[in-house]
Amino acid sequence: GVFVVASAGNAGDSSYIVGAPSVSDSALSVAASTTGFSTSPYIEYEVDAKTYQIPYTTSYNPFTATITADLVDVGTLGADSTLFCDANINDVVADALYGKIALISRGVCSFAEKINNAEDFGAVAAIIYNNTDGAFGMITDGSTLPAGSILKSDGLILKGLAPLTVSVG
Repeated sequence: GVFVVASAGNAGDSSYIVGAPSVSDSALSVAASTTGFSTSPYIEYEVDAKTYQIPYTTSYNPFTATITADLVDVGTLGADSTLFCDANINDVVADALYGKIALISRGVCSFAEKINNAEDFGAVAAIIYNNTDGAFGMITDGSTLPAGSILKSDGLILKGLAPLTVSVG
């Protein structure tokens, strides 16, 4: 026997438009399953009136609502504060991150230590970017501040633009 598979069609700019020959009783109709929209959570920002989105990986401390605030590279807060570990924050001014989202490099200490330090300095959230190529997940036990992780390349883009207003969640 013959089994006929036909495209559902592409007529119009509305969803669920189906055309011949896929509507035949003896044909299996197939269609695309993508929408062109981002389905993962993302960080959204605007530069020169153009909106950009960077996907992020959620942690055990998810963003339960969208947070819009200035993203600040913690490396600009002190002489050696890029990693934001306990040993690297001695010269950071109290409340340096008040109401802001901390952009922190991965490495050396635990994610919870970095996130808790950001919270102690007043941050409303933390974004940690990889210090090597590739994606990673974060075990954030011992911290509660909303946090996400991004690729090294995306972190370096944001670092170059910071301080910058972003929306996350």
